[in-house]
This record gives sequence, structure tokens and C-alpha cells, in this order.
Amino acid sequence: PVHWGGDCLTTFDHMACQLRGGLSLAMSGMPFYAHDMGGFSGESDETLYTRWTQFGFFSSHSRSHGTTPREPWRYGEKALKIFKKYALLRYRLLPYIYSMAVKSVKTSLPMMRPLVLEYPEDPAVKNLDLQYLFGDSLLVAPVFSYEEGRSVYLPSGRWFDYWTKRIHEGGRWIRREAPLDTMPLFVKEGAIIPYEQAVNYV
Repeated sequence: PVHWGGDCLTTFDHMACQLRGGLSLAMSGMPFYAHDMGGFSGESDETLYTRWTQFGFFSSHSRSHGTTPREPWRYGEKALKIFKKYALLRYRLLPYIYSMAVKSVKTSLPMMRPLVLEYPEDPAVKNLDLQYLFGDSLLVAPVFSYEEGRSVYLPSGRWFDYWTKRIHEGGRWIRREAPLDTMPLFVKEGAIIPYEQAVNYV
């Protein structure tokens, strides 16, 4: 089964609650979880909608749904361009996403994982609830404000910034600047991320 976060409001606080709820479900053994990209009840603005869709494309399944229109072209050219960038990235990542889904079914490991599940000996991750692992190898850190950046904790090991390819030593916090078209995303050292061409069907 797939699970969904409920009828949330269109605010950054409720966006953060959707991640916290998903991580709680993950620790309860539910493998597949998503939420209404852009929020459900009320009007979303360009920034909130864009940040929420970036987060939503790194969930087990993605859906835009709400009491007001959620089509990306309703939020302006910039929002549409960024939406398409992440939608196409998700299509390219489908071999990885599918592989992680199969693993979730076979092992009961959730696709959206709190860091404490993977790094239980690291005291720094005990209460981290605003970033997560998407499958085995991708660390996702959505932006939950109008700021263009956020602090990200990288667990032990080495991590590659997905966008810049810069290498970061783990076991510490970093500040990642993030203009609206960039959601902080890191790849675990040693990971193999399979891609396919982005097409309009699966």
C-alpha cells in the first residue's frame, strides 16, 4: 500500500509537518509515503509551490493536488521551468526509484528514511527531522522557508553534492546555499545511481 500525509495547509510549517509525518511512518514500517505537492487547503505562492514540488519528486510517488489549482503553469514561467527540471530528473531516476521500491517490498526498509534509521550510533541524527535519505544513496534536504539556503547535516563518510559534484567529508554540518531552482541533494560515496532517458511515459 501507499500512504499519504492528509489534508495539510499551504504553509512551510505544514510542508515540514508532511516530512515529519513521513519519517514517523517510516519508523513504523510503512515503506511508501507521499503528500500533496503545494499543500492541500488554500493558495500556494510560487516559492512555496516550487519548494514543495522539489520535495515531492523525491517521495515514493508524486502528486499535485489541492483545493485550488496545482498545475505548475498556474504559478508562472519560473515555477514551471523548475517543476519540469525536477519532473524530468525523476523520470531519469526511475531505475533507481524502482530498485529502491523493490528493496522496500523485500526488506520493509522505507524509501524515505530518517537518518537515525541508517546511522543509529550517530548522536547528531537522533532528532533530525527536516532531511532524509531517499533510498540507500541520496540525501535530500528540502528548503522549508523563503531563504535561499539551509544547514545540512552529513553523516559519516564522504558525500557528493549532486549539483556541483563537490566532495564533502561527513560527520558535520554544512551550509548549502540554494537558489529557488536548487534543492540540496547529496550522493553517498560509492553509490551507483542508474539513469534512463527522460520520456513522456513509463
